[in-house]
Amino acid sequence: MVILPLIVPGCCSIRLNFRGEAMEKAVCSIKDFLPGTGGAGAVVGGVSSVAGLIVTHLFGGWSVGLEGLVIAMIIDYITGVSASFFCPALSLDSRIGFRGIVKKVLILLMVSMGHIMDAVIGTELVMPMVLYFYLANECLSITENIANAGVPIPNRLKSTLKQVGEGRLKR
Repeated sequence: MVILPLIVPGCCSIRLNFRGEAMEKAVCSIKDFLPGTGGAGAVVGGVSSVAGLIVTHLFGGWSVGLEGLVIAMIIDYITGVSASFFCPALSLDSRIGFRGIVKKVLILLMVSMGHIMDAVIGTELVMPMVLYFYLANECLSITENIANAGVPIPNRLKSTLKQVGEGRLKR
């Protein structure tokens, strides 16, 4: 015998007793009532729910800026790997790639810290500043990777990238 608690909103909980075939019918009825439950659908639904909860908690929700940063991170990784195929000075190394992924996770943690600081001090300034700084940094890295892959880049942009890389940007 299986006892299933049933909680009715605005009411007390009700206990339902099921035996044998009645239990199977009850489970089938519940599965019919909740489409997509069971099997892989339930796992995917559960994982996506947890991911959404984590994103909402860490970043205050999914924003256009956060989406742009994540897309830029993916493009940066792809262009970095691509540049290693075209530029003989660069080598494709799994340790370097892993370090790059760890850095990107740390960047996301910095953005999350910006959200937490905003929540504590009651503003919406810190997270966007952190996010846009790293978004601009990713865009520079993408441009640098594309230049290393041999794609033509305007000379003015090349010299600016070189100055940024050397830490001596002139205005």
